[in-house]
Amino acid sequence: MGLADRRASLKADALQSTIGDFGRWQLGIALAVAMSGLPGAWFKIGIVFLAPPVDYWCTSPLPSPDPHNGTARYKCVVPGPGEGGTLPCDTWEYDRSIFRETIITEWNLVCGRAQLANVVQMLFMFGFLVGCTLGGLVADKYGRKPPLLAGSVVQLLTGVGCALVPWFSVYLVLRFLSAVAVGAITVTGFVLMIEIIGGRWRTPVNTLGALPFSVGHCMLAGLAFLLRDWRDLQLAVSLPVALQLAYIWVVPESPRWLLAVGRDADAVDVLRKGARANRIEVADWDKVLAACKEGQKKEEGPGGVSALFRTPVMRRCTLVMYANWAACGLVFYGLVQYMGQVAGNIFLNGFLSGVLELPGMVICCVALIKWGRRKTLLFAQAFTGVSCLAIMLVPLLGLPDWVTVALASCGVTGISIAFPCVYIYAAELFPTVVRNIGVGSSSTIARVGSGLAPFVATLNSVSPSLPPAIFGLMPLLAGLLVFMLPETLHRELPDTIADVESWNCKIGKTKEGLPPIPEGTENPAFTQDPS
Repeated sequence: MGLADRRASLKADALQSTIGDFGRWQLGIALAVAMSGLPGAWFKIGIVFLAPPVDYWCTSPLPSPDPHNGTARYKCVVPGPGEGGTLPCDTWEYDRSIFRETIITEWNLVCGRAQLANVVQMLFMFGFLVGCTLGGLVADKYGRKPPLLAGSVVQLLTGVGCALVPWFSVYLVLRFLSAVAVGAITVTGFVLMIEIIGGRWRTPVNTLGALPFSVGHCMLAGLAFLLRDWRDLQLAVSLPVALQLAYIWVVPESPRWLLAVGRDADAVDVLRKGARANRIEVADWDKVLAACKEGQKKEEGPGGVSALFRTPVMRRCTLVMYANWAACGLVFYGLVQYMGQVAGNIFLNGFLSGVLELPGMVICCVALIKWGRRKTLLFAQAFTGVSCLAIMLVPLLGLPDWVTVALASCGVTGISIAFPCVYIYAAELFPTVVRNIGVGSSSTIARVGSGLAPFVATLNSVSPSLPPAIFGLMPLLAGLLVFMLPETLHRELPDTIADVESWNCKIGKTKEGLPPIPEGTENPAFTQDPS
């Protein structure tokens, strides 16, 4: 009996035992999927440099002569004829000392049209929301690979289209569609990684797999520095998406999904390739398949979004996940835009916010292994909240502007710990039958928060205390809800909702006189031979 056959005979994760927890096969797929994070970051955060704050003044109509201030510049209205009369401005001149052209200068998104710049990002996040949900539904029904391929094609075409269209309304439509594609790619790629990587490798690989996003964030500042025209920047971040079309050859279908939907022959084909690449010998594939199928319990009732709320433990996990994803979406994208508006060099601030994500992800990886999911998420949300609330003290204490940048940077680091954590946590909480729709709907909720982020970030025009107050309270409140979640460190991935419901007795209750299983420890029923 080969090693894979012997391990599969135990009622552990037989599928993972067949291909190994992590090897050359998983490494190649992980690198291919992770690299989508580069253009993903460029598309999501690009608004910072596509619509940066810019000074402007009215050039038409010309104001009536002002005997008291003949050199005054006006923005939205100019003095008109008569006592106290004004005229609305219809033509502007822009300060082009930093950017030659932006979507603001090209389509005059100032004065009464100023909020349209925020609408651009809100619409993108709404499209990402739709993409996460739609991608989750498609992936659960048709497999993980189709959304990856279709999303890459749509992202490429719409991204290039955004750089070429002369009409703002068409630009909005294309940007929305590009967001749908990015959302589908992001959530489906992550779930695929969760399903093919196992054991102690699942946490570090899937956490550090987000590093290309942070690298892309840093690169975006450099690209914007070199390309001061928004169309050139948009084209530069869109063309590399063509490399993702290689997914058709390098990314397989999820064998876990294939088994879940009864496509046993296709699952065995994928498992054979994985085992061969990882140099794992399997003597009897029929026996391995039988062991895999034995672990696939039948789920009562249909899947879909309703299944996330049908039972008490699953419902509680879903709602707490939604709250934390919303906080992460709002605070991460809000702080990124907030740092682009505070004092300092916009390129340096953008680069700095990207660099600070890197230690956050490394800390997240170590903390998830040492502390588990729950403590890591609680710490990250609390650290982020306190850092943001401290920004409110800067003007009160008369501190210099760099303190605001430093505290906002601490907030970025904190939320960079929390965001990868909620991805891992959600994927381990939601069972196989609804994992894609669970992670997808959670990411959808995050886009509600990130869609509101540009409006919150610009509230400093109302009161400088409003943005940091909102960015601080949201993660603190969401973090408190984490106490209601079970720890998933060292637990086998659940296949059914019944598996999740059984965790209710594992997080504090006893059953049949047995002592409760300590949280964050391995359940021996998963690793011992029942015979």
